[in-house]
Amino acid sequence: MTGKGGLSRASDYCEVSTNGTDGVTHQDIANFIWQIADLLRGPYRPPQYERVMLPMTVLRRFDCVLEPTKAAVVKRYQKLKEGKTKQFDAILNNVAGGGKDLGFHNHSELDFPKLKGDPDNIGRPVST
Repeated sequence: MTGKGGLSRASDYCEVSTNGTDGVTHQDIANFIWQIADLLRGPYRPPQYERVMLPMTVLRRFDCVLEPTKAAVVKRYQKLKEGKTKQFDAILNNVAGGGKDLGFHNHSELDFPKLKGDPDNIGRPVST
């Protein structure tokens, strides 16, 4: 089901700008999230939605923000891991921000598309 802003898939939200010029409203996003919650009715009871939906929404947003620099962060992490530098969070935060300190990074090779591609084994990497 496509929302008023034309969003029909979770991947569409990586493309959503924050300046409001794309026609997507806060309500469109909220409606889309609740549509997903409706799909989860089978495996989850309504009181459990908040324990799943909010964390997954936040993690997906982080994944979208980090997507453009993900490969560079993983590559730089591998080089730093082999070297003498032990405190490399600040370096990787800078790489993740494309030259500015983003304040966070993900040096794991896992991302949502990879996790989604192996649904039977998603619990192991997410829980570690």
